[in-house]
Amino acid sequence: APCIKICPTDAVSDEGVDTEKCIGCGLCVMVCPFGAMTYTASIAEKCDLCADREEGPACIKACTKRAISILDPAKVKAKNQQKFLSKLAGVYEPDQKKGGIVHVLTSQARARLVLEE
Repeated sequence: APCIKICPTDAVSDEGVDTEKCIGCGLCVMVCPFGAMTYTASIAEKCDLCADREEGPACIKACTKRAISILDPAKVKAKNQQKFLSKLAGVYEPDQKKGGIVHVLTSQARARLVLEE
């Protein structure tokens, strides 16, 4: 059934809807060709990042494009600061996944690199 296939959290099955898994996205209601699926929300709720789920937020798992993630703001800030300071100091490190060499740039090359970004 389309509603079973489209459910990002596998909450819909032949037996019914597992309310513990359902995130209320309404996709099953939209694709049901028989109008058998309904969704009623009696109260408004704010996202709590699925605090009761051991696996973490359902939206992160369901997002096939990996556009949603949870990051530690302190780590992101530290990484960005380090990147900026490295540019100012004239140290340029290529993408670490590809391996690479640390280049110490001349002031002219350093200025060009900073201005390009």
